[in-house]
Amino acid sequence: MSYLIESPQGEHAAIRKLEGLLCMLDQLFLSLNLNPYYCWFLLEIEMSDLVQSFKGDVDILIGRLNAKNPEDFQAALV
Repeated sequence: MSYLIESPQGEHAAIRKLEGLLCMLDQLFLSLNLNPYYCWFLLEIEMSDLVQSFKGDVDILIGRLNAKNPEDFQAALV
């Protein structure tokens, strides 16, 4: 068995494993001032899909969502 870091696909494999662990990363999201149950994220996306003049890839991009009515969202969450 080889180490993940030795694989040419190691970065891809690590990011895909992270996707399955997102539900366990509440504290990480909270430390970034993000509600772990109300945010968006992109995994492994080409920069050119975001900004045409950029080259390369973005491994993880996370951002906040804003509800039109935060009280409705909180009520639905509970």
